[in-house]
Amino acid sequence: MSETYGVNTDNPVSGDFPDGTGDTPMIPGLIIILLLAVAYGGTGWLGLSWAIETGYATAIWPPSGIALAALLLFGNRVWPGIFLGSFCANILSVNSLELLANVSLGSFLVAIGIAVGATLQALAGRYLVYRFGEYPNRLISFDKIIRFFVFAGPLSCIVSAMIGVTVLVLSGIIGAGDWFATTLTWWGGDTLGVLIFTPLILVWRLDHEKAGYKRRAIVSGILLSTFALTIVSYGYVRSIDKSNVMFELEQSAADMAKELNLTLKGHINILHVQEGVFHAVQDVTPEQFQIFSNSTLTDFPALQAVSWNPRITDIQRARTENRFEAYYGEGAGIKERDDLGNLVSALPRDEYVPVLMIEPLEANRKALGFNVLSNPVRREALDLARDTGEPVTTGKIRLVQEGASQTGVLVFRPHYRKNSVLDTVDDRQQALLGYHTGVFRVGDIIKTLFPNMEASGFHLSLFDRSAKSEEASILYSSLLDDTEVKNEQTAQSWTYAVDMPGRNWEVNLRILDSYFKERLKKSGWEILIPGLLITSLIGFLALLGTGRHLELETNVEERTKELRGEIAERKIAEKALIAARKEAESANLAKSEFLATMSHEIRTPMTGVIGFADMLLEDRLKPESLDKVERIKDCTNSLLRVINDILDISKLDAGKLEIERVDFSLPELIRDVFSLFNRGKREGDELKLELRLSDDFPNEVNSDPTRIRQILLNLIGNAFKFTHKGTLTVVGERYQSATGQEMFKISVIDTGIGIREDVLPELFSEFKQADASISRKYEGTGLGLVICKRLAKLMGGEIGVESTFGQGSTFWFALPNIAATSSVRTDQIKKNTDDFETVRSLHLLIVEDNRINQRIIEFTIEALGHTSELAVNGLEALDAVKENDFDLILMDVRMPEMSGPDATREIRKFDTEKSAIPIVALTADAMKEHQEEYRDAGMDACVAKPINRGELVEAINHVMGEEIHRPTEEKKVLKA
Repeated sequence: MSETYGVNTDNPVSGDFPDGTGDTPMIPGLIIILLLAVAYGGTGWLGLSWAIETGYATAIWPPSGIALAALLLFGNRVWPGIFLGSFCANILSVNSLELLANVSLGSFLVAIGIAVGATLQALAGRYLVYRFGEYPNRLISFDKIIRFFVFAGPLSCIVSAMIGVTVLVLSGIIGAGDWFATTLTWWGGDTLGVLIFTPLILVWRLDHEKAGYKRRAIVSGILLSTFALTIVSYGYVRSIDKSNVMFELEQSAADMAKELNLTLKGHINILHVQEGVFHAVQDVTPEQFQIFSNSTLTDFPALQAVSWNPRITDIQRARTENRFEAYYGEGAGIKERDDLGNLVSALPRDEYVPVLMIEPLEANRKALGFNVLSNPVRREALDLARDTGEPVTTGKIRLVQEGASQTGVLVFRPHYRKNSVLDTVDDRQQALLGYHTGVFRVGDIIKTLFPNMEASGFHLSLFDRSAKSEEASILYSSLLDDTEVKNEQTAQSWTYAVDMPGRNWEVNLRILDSYFKERLKKSGWEILIPGLLITSLIGFLALLGTGRHLELETNVEERTKELRGEIAERKIAEKALIAARKEAESANLAKSEFLATMSHEIRTPMTGVIGFADMLLEDRLKPESLDKVERIKDCTNSLLRVINDILDISKLDAGKLEIERVDFSLPELIRDVFSLFNRGKREGDELKLELRLSDDFPNEVNSDPTRIRQILLNLIGNAFKFTHKGTLTVVGERYQSATGQEMFKISVIDTGIGIREDVLPELFSEFKQADASISRKYEGTGLGLVICKRLAKLMGGEIGVESTFGQGSTFWFALPNIAATSSVRTDQIKKNTDDFETVRSLHLLIVEDNRINQRIIEFTIEALGHTSELAVNGLEALDAVKENDFDLILMDVRMPEMSGPDATREIRKFDTEKSAIPIVALTADAMKEHQEEYRDAGMDACVAKPINRGELVEAINHVMGEEIHRPTEEKKVLKA
């Protein structure tokens, strides 16, 4: 056959590839068919290892996926490969080997029927996905993948399941009642095979682009790894189940052997009891023997009979036969079998051991009078029992009373004259009176002990290893009469010794392969079925995900081509944006530098103004001169507040203002701020100040006290500014936000001029006040409320206002109520006082290049009770530190020749104790990030210029680690 198979994208019934290119290499059709047959048959043979009891329906059938993929890739004309592969897989399946061996026409017809179903299913699946699944396509979109999976899997797989199972029913392999369950299993296995293996194969031909390689690797890797994990897990669980079943069967076998031993031992002990009765009762009659035996046989059903066989000589024969006739009627006597096996009167012998009494009598009447000694097998056991004094079991015999061919054995227990000496064999031979005999049918024993043995999966064989031939050794076997079972392979067997007096018995318990497979037929399916379902689902998701990604990459490539013409313009725009960004960054940097420079340049002369004002206030001035000096100081403080507001708003805009978290007493902070305004009431004001804190108002909290103080100063300051009579009330209370958060709320309520309703929305905007007239009448930049609002937001809170024009306003802010985690000392709150007493005098080095600032700082230090020396730059400071001892250094930052930070770094490098001298930076640069740089240089604290005496004292106390200065009662009245 020289025909070749190519592709044809125009006809869905021909052999077209899913990519639709039509330019794939031509492969000889016969090779494709043979390869397909091998792949189908090989994977089918493996798949049948998971088959249910019929040997045909399985949990997963990979060949179904391979068959459909082959038709989609190479066309309908490769169907013979499917037929051939299916036929071989089924004819060679484990459960069909015996059919192949018998070359049964029925077995071939079954395999052909199943192969027809498999072929038609693949053809139907290909037709459905082409007709309704919009195939060929790249399986990218969700709806197309869903259609492919539905039509290729669940719908098309009905075909093979219905045809195949119907063939099995018609051939008699399974019953009609199993049709539905087997069809469902068959359909599920084929469906899973299609859902897993068809995408696994097709993904290698869906995309020819370079980007498609990644998709193939991902889908194949995920499907194979998940499938392998499922199979490994299934195998592991099945091996555990197999071990558990085998252990259970081994335990059952051991229990059966133990039960057999105990039963036989108990039955043999009856002969010992019978011996005791004969010793106790002289001349036991058949009636007495019957009474004893009936209860014994009822309790021990495995005994067919018990008998008394006396030992008599030829001289005693006549008298014994008379007893037989007296007991059982005329004709009774001593018998034996002739050469033909018939019972006849015993020939004259020196010694006889006849059955004198036996129970149950009617069932064993044939045995009455039988000379047991006449049978060689029995004689061997009798002589051994007589000489040893122990019970002895005969070999395999045919019982006299047994009509069938069932194997029997006798157990003889010797009975000696009472109180005889039995030390030697001669003693025992002389004292022997007869034998107590137990009659056992081996088959009855087994069936009595194990009535449901075969249902439990066991086949039992009992052997007498003392027998001289193989045939004589087989006492019982459940396999002898069943040729089919006899030839079946054994899964496992166990052999145990059986204690029988005088013989070496063994019991063998076998588990056949068919029973073991039945026990394990669905072992591990609780792992296999969900694992396969998950594998198919993951395959679907992998196709979808990689398809979407591939589609996106394709769209990106197309879009990239469209945008190539715009690249030049975009580059120009990008350059413009970069330039604009650099310009904005430069402007922002210039702004920061400008603010820092302006802060420094303004604060430096202000330091002189405020300093000299403080010096004048220390003199005794006339009242009118004192008032002028105080106004000068108030004006400079107002200007300082404006500068601070501008710096704060700049930091907030740049996102550089940081909130600290410390534990402090909130009521004490409020009282401290409130006291400033209570002391600073204007003369002539009819204004009453009140402070009300609720009973549940929090005491010790964790927040930023500096920023809370700043907000309070602003709000109370505004109310103080616009209210001249009435009341100004500060209220503190607990507050719950709209989201349910626990907060504390501080309200400032005044009876001042109020605010118009149309102005309220813009009140928290930059440089906004109530109106122009107020702006002219009252000083202010309009930044205070903006800063308050941003600070409240930074601390996780909120701020608001309620006002009635002409009646007053209520400004409030609320912050999260976070409890303090450590104890809070009352002295942790900064006190607003300029008056201190010095506990210990210090010797300080002042490093300052500005003459005015030198005088002011020297004056301030002297006023605090300390002594000082002066250096005008960093170099002089280094020399001064080397030559003199100082307790503390006050160091300016910006100085000629050597700056303050550089001088500090050099001092810290000293190899003496002077390297640790406390250094406080005095700087007109109030930018926090710059102050952090000074600390990084080794400075211990920073005090901003103009110098506030309270801040300077606090810094000195801090760096010295002790209270050098202690606040005193206020002596001056603060002006508003």
